[in-house]
Amino acid sequence: MAWAGEEVRHQGEALWLAQQALEQGRDSLQVTPTRWTGRTATFDLQGEATDTTPDGLPATSAPTPMPIPTPTSSPAPPLTDPFPLRALSVHVSWTDRRGHPQRLDLHTLVPSANRSLTAWLTRADS
Repeated sequence: MAWAGEEVRHQGEALWLAQQALEQGRDSLQVTPTRWTGRTATFDLQGEATDTTPDGLPATSAPTPMPIPTPTSSPAPPLTDPFPLRALSVHVSWTDRRGHPQRLDLHTLVPSANRSLTAWLTRADS
């Protein structure tokens, strides 16, 4: 029972750390690696932020936008998403009492545009 209770506590601490890192990453668009020592374990937090498209694909594998046909002889510029996204991933790892490595991963998408600029553009468009 003591071991199971400790594992639940570790998972709860890891989840809390990952959520905090994602919240900080929403503002800074990056995840800072850290080490945090709890009551019974030390947690290593790592993460990455990658550009992505609205459909969740990495920006490097996104399909090339097709130009819209126009009646003029010059081709129209390709359409691009004005509010690109960034995928944030956080990985928290620790070693349990038996010496087995454990890991918790959280992922989310956030707009990579400046929040105040996005809010201003939304109001200006209304």
